[in-house]
Amino acid sequence: MQRNNKKRVTSLILTFSLVLGLLGTLTALKAGGKNSADSLNVLQKWYSEYSQTGNTGDDINPDADGIVRQQRTYYLGNTVWVVQGVKNKRLVCARVSIGYRAYKVFHGNRANGFVTVAHAVKDSSDNYLYRTSGRTDQVGRIEAWRYDSYADVSFISVNSQKNTISTKTAGGVTISPTIKTVKAGDKVSTCGGVSGTVNNKIVYDASKSATVDGLYMTDLIRTACMSKAGDSGAPVYYKNGSKYLLVGIIVGGDLRDYTFVEKAANLKSRFGVTPY
Repeated sequence: MQRNNKKRVTSLILTFSLVLGLLGTLTALKAGGKNSADSLNVLQKWYSEYSQTGNTGDDINPDADGIVRQQRTYYLGNTVWVVQGVKNKRLVCARVSIGYRAYKVFHGNRANGFVTVAHAVKDSSDNYLYRTSGRTDQVGRIEAWRYDSYADVSFISVNSQKNTISTKTAGGVTISPTIKTVKAGDKVSTCGGVSGTVNNKIVYDASKSATVDGLYMTDLIRTACMSKAGDSGAPVYYKNGSKYLLVGIIVGGDLRDYTFVEKAANLKSRFGVTPY
């Protein structure tokens, strides 16, 4: 009986200590100002997302901010979101499409990820792309971008322990890393986050200089219209027998008569991204 009473007393003491510790932590957070309050919100969100996954934890990872996110496979042409700021307490976001899987070398070290456009990505407020406009599920980190007459492109690195970039489009087409040079009269296809799969659009010009959204660009491919707003960055490919060869990514168009495509060969030589 005395032994059981001792156990009860010990248990009560431990419980009381935990409660005091929790109250002390909350008091410190409350006294710490905005950063501490933000930390508390992160902890609450971490718990909330973890609770909603219904997983054992085998396929989820916490990012640097402690928020748990599921591991996912992303397909070429999938929509990803860039957060550009906050206005009236709401996130200001832009959408682009995943282009193609690629790697880029930084100071002798290879980084794997994917290519998309720069014209929305360059204005990111936090250097990440997300699966949703609510800034959930980091897809990858913006490592580099170029936005001038020679290229409208960004490279997004992807942590393979968190996410995987497929060589398949969202429509199920596997794109080879082999780069195809097309000519006028050829037909190409794409898969964008808004338009989905669009097949067999004719190439009007194989090398065209044009002003795209206010930026003068050189050596673009001009095709029949195959894109809408939000398809920027989507892969463009050419069917060669049973294979689909990489041509480039969509950078713009008039949304009615034509679409401009940036050549993968130029992105490799001018920006140093290699498809794989």
